[in-house]
Amino acid sequence: MLHAYRLPVSPSSVLEWSDLPEEAERRCSLPLHYVAGPEQAFRPGEVSVWWTNEALWLSARLQDDEPICSAREDYEPLWQLGDVFETFLKVAPSEEYLELHVSPTAHRLQLRFPNASAIAQIRASRLPIDDFLVKNPLFDFLVRPIPSGWQVLSRIPHPGLVEGAMILLSCSRYDAGPDRDPVLSSTSRHTEVNFHRQQDWTPITLAV
Repeated sequence: MLHAYRLPVSPSSVLEWSDLPEEAERRCSLPLHYVAGPEQAFRPGEVSVWWTNEALWLSARLQDDEPICSAREDYEPLWQLGDVFETFLKVAPSEEYLELHVSPTAHRLQLRFPNASAIAQIRASRLPIDDFLVKNPLFDFLVRPIPSGWQVLSRIPHPGLVEGAMILLSCSRYDAGPDRDPVLSSTSRHTEVNFHRQQDWTPITLAV
């Protein structure tokens, strides 16, 4: 059974590195777990989570020997082009969920799915993934290098993020490298290689 986190609210509301509250690092910290790929190349990562009355906030610190991405613009298939950090967010009771990608080159990809069956339709080639692509910005983010890799700070607004709300959250990663398959990892303990398995995502209750 998954542990349900209780996440206190933070007064932070400005997307600046200097605004990253130290106390948030201690409130809800989710480590990345190995999922697939060459295990000897796995590098750890950790995602800190907090919220304001307007948004969910994430700070991901990703160890990486050589962050790479060949994307030239937003909305490319980033998972095929190098390193990418992915956020999956579902706000109950809606069946809709978001998939938000950030690359170390500060490119984005945004997908909104109406329900869990949509991804099965895409994988079966019954629906094109572009049907779920969203080009109006759904979130704000910053990317910066750190000595051991790279860091992402993101702010995801959502009208359902209110006191008492229950969310499902999963943060995943493709760690690319030369002459090898990417290493996949996630804050969810996936029992199969499928980042969309909502039963593995972390339940979080928003508190004050």
